[in-house]
Amino acid sequence: MAELNVNKIITKLNQAFEQQRLIFWYDSDAEFADNMDVISQGLDAEVILMAEREQFKIKLFLENHPNTKYLIYATFVRPDIENNFLTDVEESSLIFTADVYQLLLQELNLPTNQLPFIKEHFKFFGNKSRVARFKKHLNNTVINHPELGIIASILRVDQIQVNAFLKKVLAAGIDNNSFLAEFDKYNVLDYFWQLINQEFGFVPSDNNLVDLVCALYINYTYSQMELDLPQAFDNYKMDHLTNVATFMSSFADSSASQNVFDELSDFVWQKLNLAKFLQKIHMENLLQLNFYTGVDRLILLWIKKRVLVGDLNSLVGEQDLLTICQERQKRTREGRFKAQYRLLTLAIYILKQKFVPYESTAEAIDKYLQTDYQIDSWYRYFIATYQKVGDPNSYKELKEQVSQFYLTRYLNESIKSWNNSFSYRDSQGKHQQSNFYHNYIRPQKDRVVVIISDALRFEIAKELQSTLDQDDRIQMNMDYLISTLPSVTYLGMSALLPHKSLELTDDLNILVDNKLVDTRQKRAQVLKSYNADSEAFGLDELLKCTSAELRTKFVGKKVIYIYHNQIDAIGDNAKTEDEVFNAAQQAINELKQLIHALRTINVSHVLVTADHGFVYRDSQILESDKIDLNLTNPLTKKSRYAVAKEKIEEMGVAVLSLGEVLQNNDERWIYYPKSANVFKTVGSQNYVHGGSSLQEMLLPVLDIKMSSSRSQAQYVELKLGNTNHRVTALEVTLPFIQTAPISDTVLASEFKIYFVDELNQIISTEAHLLVDNQDSRIESRMYRLKLSIKNQSYDRQKDYRLVIENITAGTKEFETFQMDLIISNDVGFDF
Repeated sequence: MAELNVNKIITKLNQAFEQQRLIFWYDSDAEFADNMDVISQGLDAEVILMAEREQFKIKLFLENHPNTKYLIYATFVRPDIENNFLTDVEESSLIFTADVYQLLLQELNLPTNQLPFIKEHFKFFGNKSRVARFKKHLNNTVINHPELGIIASILRVDQIQVNAFLKKVLAAGIDNNSFLAEFDKYNVLDYFWQLINQEFGFVPSDNNLVDLVCALYINYTYSQMELDLPQAFDNYKMDHLTNVATFMSSFADSSASQNVFDELSDFVWQKLNLAKFLQKIHMENLLQLNFYTGVDRLILLWIKKRVLVGDLNSLVGEQDLLTICQERQKRTREGRFKAQYRLLTLAIYILKQKFVPYESTAEAIDKYLQTDYQIDSWYRYFIATYQKVGDPNSYKELKEQVSQFYLTRYLNESIKSWNNSFSYRDSQGKHQQSNFYHNYIRPQKDRVVVIISDALRFEIAKELQSTLDQDDRIQMNMDYLISTLPSVTYLGMSALLPHKSLELTDDLNILVDNKLVDTRQKRAQVLKSYNADSEAFGLDELLKCTSAELRTKFVGKKVIYIYHNQIDAIGDNAKTEDEVFNAAQQAINELKQLIHALRTINVSHVLVTADHGFVYRDSQILESDKIDLNLTNPLTKKSRYAVAKEKIEEMGVAVLSLGEVLQNNDERWIYYPKSANVFKTVGSQNYVHGGSSLQEMLLPVLDIKMSSSRSQAQYVELKLGNTNHRVTALEVTLPFIQTAPISDTVLASEFKIYFVDELNQIISTEAHLLVDNQDSRIESRMYRLKLSIKNQSYDRQKDYRLVIENITAGTKEFETFQMDLIISNDVGFDF
């Protein structure tokens, strides 16, 4: 037994006398009897040498000397309570020992019954920092189970909880685990495995982490599917499945351990050859799993096959393919297969469409404005998503099928139907692009900002509108224009300027009121000729400005044109045309950024429009789809239009007088395909414009009114519905209500629901819910969530809390519950 030297004893005794008047020292082996003279000389107190059976005598002496400090030293074992007349005195005094184990016991504030623990784990406490970490965890739980303090100190975790221990251990790897080595070094390894057995009802062979991890995942897998564990996995069977579910749910959802969870799921999939077992499972059960990449591959392959054979109405239980894909997008773990499920969702949307020919131009415009534009949006999203899928070859056949359907069953039919009824003469009115300034700008009394985004076709502007609509300080109205023909930049940009005349020169320049407008500076001069307080800027230039710089540029200006060229710059280049849909998303982001910047400098009125739209197909154009327009000497001939002096007739080609478009006496002719076909020419083939189609000619006029006031928007509330606040089973289903529909003042949020105990430790699985319902009917905004409660002892007299955590807003609400559970198994420690 280690001993402290005399000087250390004197120091400790004097420190103790600063707080105590009486100190008792029972040195039963008389180890320090010969040193008492030296010790007494160094003490700030008197020394009494107490012999056996002198307790009563000493007690009387002490009572008669109440103001003096005494060290009462005895060379015998401290008597039992019933034989010790000094018991009551000792209880208010200090019992000193020179035994290092006893000193450590006192330093740690552990009761005397933990002395065997101190002796067994003395090695651990040979380091000051480890002692400090242990003392930080001291509470009633650690006092009763001090091994927990050692484990928590080694792992450096805050919570005394098996789940927290295990997550930290697994993060260190399942081979040559450094934490297990430390547990072994400090004699708590067996205790750790005892904890695991108590928690999950499982003892891995040879106490190895590989078997434990396999057992956790395989039990969680089959419990999630509500299926019995196959006989092949009997050696992995765990008895406490609700505890398994609670741990695995927390393990999967914790930001600190998500990557480890995913790595281990891949390991278990390979180790246990789960593909062999799960590919035989019914799809309805398989859909309950969201943590194996192999399961997602099985589900994706099954859905893809259904789509490719046209079985779009397949059901799994009560879920159709669309619902499955949408739910998987929400549930699939971040970075894993979200793009693939989105791709399939969009494919189903597109392939379910049935085009109905338009009976008139008015009907065509109305249907496109209301619904048909979405088909072009879905195809844009589909191609953009396909380009992000990690294994595009696996979806190449699907992409080709969707692209072929979009081209032949929708786009081509839409363009033919449009041109069967379209008359340029009938479009000349408020919605004619040439009348934009006259109808939208000239009547304005206050400052107006016009953003002209090159090739921002209508459906892209609808997405911009949807994005901006989330801000309650912005009010919008969507109108439309019919572009000029040909639907090209040099004509569309000019038509949007104020003018009395438009003229096309032989070198394809437009004269506005006999002035060239081939640069932004020249366009600014035209604007100023109609309103002196006008200016023109480039959007890229403004995005680089500070608020102060923006405010300076706009001072005194009434009409401001801002030119933006993101989509057309990418699409018109044959080398980059395949990136046009990604450019569309970039354009939306840049427009949104500028509009918000303008709002902050008190710009209250913005109009967003475009010079022309475009047609895009992600497939090679067949020679049979190219029209050989036999013009002798055309002024220009592009994929979707041509201009020439001569007038010819060609099957599938429409002819329009240029003079009718420019409203002058120009005798040249415009040619354009009546279908989605193109003229034989060089240049971009997939991204084209200039012709006559809703996609090329129907342009947005997004009228935006803005306020600089503070947003009144708040995150949506999720409330617990009517329920008994008493839990009587280890699985409980709870009702929730979304209190209001999502709008510009009620923002969607992601919630996490779980139970905690009085120490704020999670005692259930965690349910995630995206609350984003826009329906005004309250019955459609009701949810039911199932939680599994951890299988452990609960106090019926204590309150437990249901946590409704708004992850998006960073807030929590609580509901108090009682746990009225009868635990049949002897599980868990009482902590």
